[in-house]
Amino acid sequence: MKNFVVIDVETANANLSSICQIGIAVFDGETLIDEYVSLVNPQTYFDVMNVSIHGIDEADVQHAPTISEIEPIIRQYFAQGVVCSYGSFDRTALDRAIGNIPNVWLDIIKVVRRTWNEFAWAGYGLASISDYLNIELNNHHDALSDAKVAGQVLICAMRETRFDLDGIIKRANKTLTLNYENSRTKLKGNPDGEYYGETLVFTGVLSIPRSEATALANAKGFDVSPSVNSKTNYLVKGLAEPEKLNGKDMSTKESKALTLIKKGQDIIFLSEEDFFNLIK
Repeated sequence: MKNFVVIDVETANANLSSICQIGIAVFDGETLIDEYVSLVNPQTYFDVMNVSIHGIDEADVQHAPTISEIEPIIRQYFAQGVVCSYGSFDRTALDRAIGNIPNVWLDIIKVVRRTWNEFAWAGYGLASISDYLNIELNNHHDALSDAKVAGQVLICAMRETRFDLDGIIKRANKTLTLNYENSRTKLKGNPDGEYYGETLVFTGVLSIPRSEATALANAKGFDVSPSVNSKTNYLVKGLAEPEKLNGKDMSTKESKALTLIKKGQDIIFLSEEDFFNLIK
């Protein structure tokens, strides 16, 4: 079996380039052979929402290296095999932070959704699938902990499907089975879109009409919901509307998302700029 490298990052705010921690786990077959973790000084502000999730703040990264300072280390690790992440968030964040990464890249969420029927459309967050597979997740939202657990999830998927890494990559790039698609005919997302089956929510004021943003998201496969709920995967944050905050630090949607995250649901926060980069 080929080596594979699992990456996980945490960010300071909704801007995906604001990486404040990175964790890397290298696997040779089913064996963890190397690991790396570092706090990162993003040289930008920390949003209270993000701090509430991972617990990292400005004081923690005051003397940490910048992402450009550890970029050579990151690329050395990536040279060891196929690069994997649990969702597209980490890949997009690194693309924004250090530029193009020319590796073969595997999204482990796509693998999970195509391996276990019960996780095809919902509940495939890292906390849920690790619990299902009896994989201990001691410190969710610690970058190294999440990277190592995501690697174990991938190993379980290869055992379950009896595919090697090449076979898993090919399967991840195919659409979900027709049985799944037929059961979701009410989705507004384009069935051929890259993010078909994912649910996205907008909050705040966007630079374009909400209807146009919704159409762009739908074209990429996203189902766009007016509210945050148990099916939400992405929350896109536009400009805050002070008159609707009533003196609070975050919107109702952000508060609901944070509550769900603390219960184990994986929700990715995006700025409007990162949303456009994601769907282009």
